[in-house]
Amino acid sequence: MKNPHMYEAAVIFRPTLDEQQVTAAVERLSQVIRDGGGTPGEPDRWGRRHLAYEIDGVRDGIYVILPFEAPPKVPGEVERILRISEDVLRFLVVHPPAPSPARRAAAEGPGEPAAAAPAPGAGPGQAQDAP
Repeated sequence: MKNPHMYEAAVIFRPTLDEQQVTAAVERLSQVIRDGGGTPGEPDRWGRRHLAYEIDGVRDGIYVILPFEAPPKVPGEVERILRISEDVLRFLVVHPPAPSPARRAAAEGPGEPAAAAPAPGAGPGQAQDAP
């Protein structure tokens, strides 16, 4: 794969779809990614959720997050496919930022212990007197 990058597609499907229709839609999206020279990851299905606001008269949606690795041209094609799909209420394709060193260390497991927290009542740069 030439110049692969990590992306995530967050998709909200219409609540009228059943599980098979959602699975088929995610598989079509995965095929678009493979056709573009990318590698789709395992979809994270959040299921049916209440929307923050009504969209096209709909108050619920089926949320799916699909991570994928692909060349830079593929996200545009993924967005095009999602934009024309009548089964999709909203979508967002993002290039997630690289994890910070602190997050990377936390993901790798226990390492150096964290710095001790100041004693209760001690301000920044102040030490608490021992009784």
